[in-house]
Amino acid sequence: MRRVSVAAPLAAAAGLLAWGAWVEPRRTVVRHRTLHLPRWPASLDGLRVTIVSDFHAGAPHIGPERVARVARLVERQGSDLVCLLGDFVDPEVTFGRRVAPEAVAAPLGAVRAPLGVVAVLGNHDWRADGERSWSRARPRSSEEASDRPRVGTHGSAPYRSR
Repeated sequence: MRRVSVAAPLAAAAGLLAWGAWVEPRRTVVRHRTLHLPRWPASLDGLRVTIVSDFHAGAPHIGPERVARVARLVERQGSDLVCLLGDFVDPEVTFGRRVAPEAVAAPLGAVRAPLGVVAVLGNHDWRADGERSWSRARPRSSEEASDRPRVGTHGSAPYRSR
């Protein structure tokens, strides 16, 4: 009876380790959420935003080819706005390999959305060579991101960002 009581927790721990180290990092999950915000302007009802973050390219489970697949998946979502929220590369990941910022920036730079694609660099991007990452990630065919308000339209309704 003692062997069974020790074997079961060990098997569970091994299963969790396998899931966390091998299966989960290789999954790409798309979640659709509808937010109900009390002070959200009616002119922006139906706004669709895609948010992608924390690729950590260079990790054993993600290289430039996976970033390209995710970029194509983002395009297929048909969102009005795309937000790329940093940690695109990770030069220090365990069992990883260095990935050039250009290899990640190229497929992500091809993503388009009617209201634009905005990106910020994360702490791992800055450690990898922030200035080089930033020069590769800057918008190419859209208005440069800035701290100035932007006026545009969503559908037929105007919006103003601050």
